[in-house]
Amino acid sequence: MEVHCTRPRCPRSQNYFADLDDITTLKTAQQKYCTMCGKALMRDGRYVPIKLSGKSG
Repeated sequence: MEVHCTRPRCPRSQNYFADLDDITTLKTAQQKYCTMCGKALMRDGRYVPIKLSGKSG
């Protein structure tokens, strides 16, 4: 599963974790961290950013 980093200035915001492709594994997965900046990617143990959100003005 491709997971995006939510840090605004992360130089490489796309991360790929093959173990998250299975929905049953996703519910019990340990916290994942951005491979570039180290920011935690999973929010509240259940939300995973799979695409970039809109940019504010």
